[in-house]
Amino acid sequence: MKQSLSIILFCSVFFLQTMAQTASPQSQNLTPGYFPQAVFYQIFVRSFSDANGDGVGDLKGITAKWDYLRDLGAEAIWITPVFPSPSYHKYDVTNYYDIDPEYGLLENFPLFVADAHKNGFKIILDIPLNHCSVKHPWFMEASQKIDSKYRNCFLWTSNPPANDKDHWHLPKDEKGNPVGNEYYYGYFGPEMPDWNYDNPAMVAEAKKILTYWLTTAKVDGFRMDAAQHIFPEHAKNVAFWKDLQTACFTVNPQTFIVAEVGNTFEVIAPYLKSVDACFNFELASKILGAVKSEDATSFNLKMQKITSNYLAQNAKYKDAIFLTNHDQNRVMSEVGGNVAKAKLAAAILYSLPGLPFIYYGEELGMSGKKPDENIREPFVFGPQQEDKMRPSWIKPVYSTDKSVDAATKQKKDPNSFFNRYKELIQTRKNIKALNVGAFQPSALSNKKVLVFKRVFNQQQCLVLHNVTGGPVDVIFSDNEKGFTQVVYQTAKDMVFKDGKINLPAYSSVILLQPMSKLEPVKK
Repeated sequence: MKQSLSIILFCSVFFLQTMAQTASPQSQNLTPGYFPQAVFYQIFVRSFSDANGDGVGDLKGITAKWDYLRDLGAEAIWITPVFPSPSYHKYDVTNYYDIDPEYGLLENFPLFVADAHKNGFKIILDIPLNHCSVKHPWFMEASQKIDSKYRNCFLWTSNPPANDKDHWHLPKDEKGNPVGNEYYYGYFGPEMPDWNYDNPAMVAEAKKILTYWLTTAKVDGFRMDAAQHIFPEHAKNVAFWKDLQTACFTVNPQTFIVAEVGNTFEVIAPYLKSVDACFNFELASKILGAVKSEDATSFNLKMQKITSNYLAQNAKYKDAIFLTNHDQNRVMSEVGGNVAKAKLAAAILYSLPGLPFIYYGEELGMSGKKPDENIREPFVFGPQQEDKMRPSWIKPVYSTDKSVDAATKQKKDPNSFFNRYKELIQTRKNIKALNVGAFQPSALSNKKVLVFKRVFNQQQCLVLHNVTGGPVDVIFSDNEKGFTQVVYQTAKDMVFKDGKINLPAYSSVILLQPMSKLEPVKK
């Protein structure tokens, strides 16, 4: 029996908002729609929207796009670093208490945050506390004067260890000549010296920085860059972030902290005792891997391992789920330009538990491969001749008017990337089991079809994704025959009848068990 997608979506919106509110012990323990149980949108500020016409994206440009972000369904905005910096990416900071003039004025930043709040958005500020810039005044003095009071703010040695020489660097003067015979530690390169957090004064400084932005600008939280690199030992890192989280909570108990820990789930799990969420890099890789290889064989097993490890550390953990970010090749490039596969990857992401993060442009199908500049190209809101706010700081290699349909065009096309993302986000918000429910594997899952359940109290969803390029028949067992209500489907030609479902290539469907005692949403 074929279903009408539009009718299904409107029915789900009408009925499902009346479901029960209390989360099960295995769920995310959050009320849907309550921050931070939100859809996050990552903005690489330089490339998003340029309000003053200098070719560089800025904060005022972001405020001009609130309507676009709201229409998509975003609820929280992660902005990449906006501090003064000599680089285009701003992850090497020279002053943690100011805004780079390219992006705006310090006195206007609280107004930017207030405007975001007025428009219904939370603001997450990206802060690279692990390292600074070689142009930071403290490092410049420390590197030139061995007796400087800032010398102990950094890590020094005259004899770099043989197995780690690449991370130790000699200071240089303005002409590029080496200075002295002591090396400083810079994990990410000579331009970014690491701070020394064995020095208590530096820990106090980190707390001061976070407190400053919580109090003066009222930001809602932070994305902590390179969170696993503060110390060589993960246990010390966990304690460090717990200390900083406690300091933030004294200012705002609702402060949300998400950390970049680019490692395995076993390593990430303990960090969930100290921060609200960590980015799930393994899950992102698993989603894209299943889509690219057209093999979902081990997906559910990986999810179970991640979930059990996270629950063992924090029963109320939150999972920051995503497909790619500003440090990785874009989804469209990862799947070789296959539109159906890129849309499928999004469908899988939005059917999983956690806090979904969108990297700007994913919802348009923008592509891009390293070097980094090429995965951070200007956003395509409209055709070049009409898009007066498109940044021009770089000439795009991948995402041009010829390769990407602009957002203005995609919003009018029901089959576009944008509208696929919008539908997925709205469906996720409307179905509580899909939003905050627990993950349960299904025996129906196999190499060709990824199948699992999402459970919230008495509400259960059955989610099916065909990861292959051909149609697949799925015959329900007695355990799944109760799922008869189609609430979302990506293919109009899907056939579902008598406990058997035919899934077209790269398609997804979400089913619910019949519900009772439902009442219309009161308006």
